[in-house]
Amino acid sequence: MTMNEILKTLTSSNIFDIIEALNGNRISYPFSAIALSRFLPKTLSEDVSIYFNEMFAKGFNEVTLSITLELVAKERENWKNLNGDSVDLVWTGPEVLESTSRDTSVVVRDLFQSAKQEVVLSGYAIYQGLSVFKALADAMDKNENLIVKMYLDVKREYRDTKTENEEILKAFIDRFKNEQWPGKRFPEIYYDPRSLVKDPKNRSCLHAKCVVIDKKVSFVSSANFTEAAQYRNIEAGFLVRSEWLAQKLTAQFHKLSDAGIIKKMNI
Repeated sequence: MTMNEILKTLTSSNIFDIIEALNGNRISYPFSAIALSRFLPKTLSEDVSIYFNEMFAKGFNEVTLSITLELVAKERENWKNLNGDSVDLVWTGPEVLESTSRDTSVVVRDLFQSAKQEVVLSGYAIYQGLSVFKALADAMDKNENLIVKMYLDVKREYRDTKTENEEILKAFIDRFKNEQWPGKRFPEIYYDPRSLVKDPKNRSCLHAKCVVIDKKVSFVSSANFTEAAQYRNIEAGFLVRSEWLAQKLTAQFHKLSDAGIIKKMNI
């Protein structure tokens, strides 16, 4: 790994732990992966030991290394505070001991509970919605000013060339209302009409999977809104606290509906 790659991999907490260890003489040159593994994830300690030893071969010592790392960590924290942005890894699946990721189901629930004004949600597959959407439905029922817009994939079966679009849409809405939504108020639901064309060669699918809360926080993930994806599968996503990104992502969906590319369903 290059120097830049290593520094990007280390968290600010990792860097400050190393600084404290250097200043307290708990690690010193030559650096071993075993010694560094007391302060870093084991998956990183080998590369960091090689990098640190190379720096010492070029003239660094414990003091200059500590000062350099402190400058890097402080600059990173200053940038984060200045921009108000942060990114967290969100994960479904087996955890390793060094993992610092957040759980998908917990993140989604917390996002739904925190919504005050608008939720923009896009999903490809929905199953077990009564549990997956419980926190969101509760938030809607408690806050009549909360707007929820769902952009969902409405499927025509692959070999189906006879069923009319209206029948497919009605069946989808009936199933959503009766089997997937646990609240009294219903969200606005949008779909892509191209997913219903009878020629399978020309069909599209609404495959995006994301949540945007109040144009401030975005969660983009591989996880569908299903019990398996939220709790059992191996899924990866990013929770981004950036108003710029959240506004851009929200605008993308709004522009699709404004242009008539995405249609609103009658619910």
